[in-house]
Amino acid sequence: MKKAISKNLKSWMLLSLAMFVGGTFIGCQEDVDQSNRFTFTGELISTHLENNPDKYSYFVEILNKASIGNKASGNMLKTLSTYGAYTCIAPTNEAIESFVKEQYEIYMNSVAENEKNPLSPIIETGVTSPYVSDLSVEKCSEIAKNHIIEDEFRTVDFKVGSNIPKVTMNYRPVLVSSDIDPETGDRRYFLGVNEAQIVESDISTYNGTIHAVSKMLNPSTQNASEIINEVGGISIFREALQQTGLTALLNKYEVDKDYDKDADFVVFSGQPTAVQGRPEENNYGFTLLMEPNEVLANPANNSFNMAITSLDDLIEFAEKVYGSEPGYENIYTHPKNALFKYISYHIIDRKLDFVSGPMGWIMEQDYEGGNGFLANTNMNSAFNWHDYFETYLPYSEWEYSDADLDEIAKGNVDAGCMIKVTKAYTDAAFKSTDVVLNYCNKTPSDMMYYHTNIRVIRQTEAEKIWESLKNVSLDPQNATIHFLDKILVYNEEEMRENIINERMRWDIVSCFPELTTNRVRWNTDYPFVYIPAGSDLSARERQFSTRLRALNNDSRIYYLYPWVTGTGSYTNYQGDEFLVEGIFNIEYRLPHVPKGTYEVRIGFSMSNRRGVIQFYLDDVICGIPVDMRNDESNKNRIGWFSDIDEETNERLSDKEIQDAEKALRNRGYMKAPASIWVGSKTPMRDTDNGMRRILVTNQELNPTREGHWVRIKNVTEGSIGKEEYNQDYLEIVPKSIYNNPAKPEDIY
Repeated sequence: MKKAISKNLKSWMLLSLAMFVGGTFIGCQEDVDQSNRFTFTGELISTHLENNPDKYSYFVEILNKASIGNKASGNMLKTLSTYGAYTCIAPTNEAIESFVKEQYEIYMNSVAENEKNPLSPIIETGVTSPYVSDLSVEKCSEIAKNHIIEDEFRTVDFKVGSNIPKVTMNYRPVLVSSDIDPETGDRRYFLGVNEAQIVESDISTYNGTIHAVSKMLNPSTQNASEIINEVGGISIFREALQQTGLTALLNKYEVDKDYDKDADFVVFSGQPTAVQGRPEENNYGFTLLMEPNEVLANPANNSFNMAITSLDDLIEFAEKVYGSEPGYENIYTHPKNALFKYISYHIIDRKLDFVSGPMGWIMEQDYEGGNGFLANTNMNSAFNWHDYFETYLPYSEWEYSDADLDEIAKGNVDAGCMIKVTKAYTDAAFKSTDVVLNYCNKTPSDMMYYHTNIRVIRQTEAEKIWESLKNVSLDPQNATIHFLDKILVYNEEEMRENIINERMRWDIVSCFPELTTNRVRWNTDYPFVYIPAGSDLSARERQFSTRLRALNNDSRIYYLYPWVTGTGSYTNYQGDEFLVEGIFNIEYRLPHVPKGTYEVRIGFSMSNRRGVIQFYLDDVICGIPVDMRNDESNKNRIGWFSDIDEETNERLSDKEIQDAEKALRNRGYMKAPASIWVGSKTPMRDTDNGMRRILVTNQELNPTREGHWVRIKNVTEGSIGKEEYNQDYLEIVPKSIYNNPAKPEDIY
């Protein structure tokens, strides 16, 4: 509350002083509550920087030269002298001087190497002179945007091990870390993967907060395949990546250089006055998982007791695990080659930070903006939190033509085999902050014993573990990079029988990688974001996600940012919402799952704004239309029941609940899961508007490159296009779970 009050007060004061911006402001300082500040300057961000040339003269010079494109007119310094709320991460003169010198030396050394060897690449750092005054407008703009956030965050808002809740103006997340100064005992904060120390924090001004830092934040403008060339401690993995040709994939960044976020703006009729947006960008993004050389070299890390110390060793290991198909043993760029399989399973289909915040896996922070969402309010940590993402490892059944291989050489690779990501809250072997790959609480096969329960090691932690990764800062523009403490491999039988032999549940938004990569998901700038999903019938706009498309001109798709969930209100898994409006006809691809027999379900919340929906799977009708409206006759028709007897206020017996569940299933429905919380930790199962619809049972799903598609069509009688479709989550459940008489499926 203090933060909100101080922001409002500063806004009022700034408006009252609009006629003399740039003045001293001394007469008003006593009116400001300074009880929760380190320093209140009585200045604007711009004037404070200008009034302290001994600290910030170089940064002021950069801000003066920087162009901020279409966000506002004029230079960045002018922006920081206007109304608003900003976080300015201000590098000191020494930090900028050191940065320019370092970047200039990197550039000049690469030029010298290129003169000796023309095949040696010139590293374009954007700094071709040792003088700050010679920095180009483009480089100044990049630096300025890397250090400004369009919202105000003080150290009390920081969560160590997470990102600052909003990205910079250059759309890059800023990681927060900290330690205790051994000399003073004070807590020190560091920002970014290169750990720039905050040397003066919470300098409060009329239009925001300044944090002075000892290093430049320098997220690279290089792509992932380029940036890992500079790191020695991952040389074996890097060589393998180059041999497979998957560097082409990791060089991809811009999907469409002409993408226009403001084209064909469509307003959500449910709240026509709400501030609404569109995705700011549409770029490719990846997550690259790598084993450092030390992990590969340790014979205890694999079942073959191999010390993998060279590329040849890794090729031999990959052959033992995957095996190349006959004729492809030495064709490392082919999907049927063992080394290709090994490396492709290390690339996830979206840009994921395994920390809280923008582009994070799970949003755990309490973001300002009225929503106040916390994952712990509706995700019960008495259960492990799972998610499943596709990697670029193809399924063995997929065939490739010569044309397909040409596309792969260009970086156009199909996403395929799944990887499981877990926060193993119920396992004492892991900390609550650990992120674990292919978690398995059963006894895996002899080989997979070495390759399950793999901890994801963040960069700031990795350099404390492995000497070769000291002072490494890997922050490419198109990927996030994480290190692993064990060797990651895929075994289809193990995945099918143990690792994902469970009820798989996805937040529906998680099914569309582009929404995470391009910061639509978790972004709280707009309550509603319109998602372009055009088709050949709708040439007015380009399809934003390859796994989500409209089939007619009147399908309007929206993302709703996370809100506090509550009984009778929003009852959402992971907080956010996916809505479709209009006389819609859309379809989305199911995640690829291993070959097997499954039940497919969708979770939704009933509302009188909803419509009547016909579902299809691969263009085959899935039962009768589903009425998603929230009225008593509809709930009676579905057969919804409460676990609590309304007359006695006592819980029904297990037998009564099982009988009611069976009757509900016979109608094609299930109650919502009890493991998801809403309101004050109320199980979603206890709400009368959260339901699951069973689309198909005993369905054979064979992984195909085209995938399996769910189609959703508005068939509301007399529709005028105001009805909504809501989907909260998706479940794909193996037969061993939903049809096991010895152990019926639980309610969670």
